[in-house]
Amino acid sequence: SIVVFTCELLNTTQVFNSATCPLSQSVLLSLIQQLSVDLGEKTEVKHAYLHEALVNMDPDNPTTKVHIKTVMGQLEQSLKKYIQANPNSKMTRNMKILAMAAGSHMQH
Repeated sequence: SIVVFTCELLNTTQVFNSATCPLSQSVLLSLIQQLSVDLGEKTEVKHAYLHEALVNMDPDNPTTKVHIKTVMGQLEQSLKKYIQANPNSKMTRNMKILAMAAGSHMQH
């Protein structure tokens, strides 16, 4: 996908390395939704961007409030699927941490 291709061109510090995240909440939500589709492909790139996107979510933002439960629910399902399919992968532990973060965001 073009989203993953773009993510591969830029490392996360180029995108997220500032005091305030340059991406809007809508873009972060879209990024999470797009990257969570197939975590078995380009797993490390997707993990890095999902991690940064989750860290930069603002649960008090009106746009975020409307969509966060749906997007985090989809992410959590994708992460669980990845974890079940790849129990011995070096990325599984990292994906479990993302799943906990997604679950935490769903409680807002």
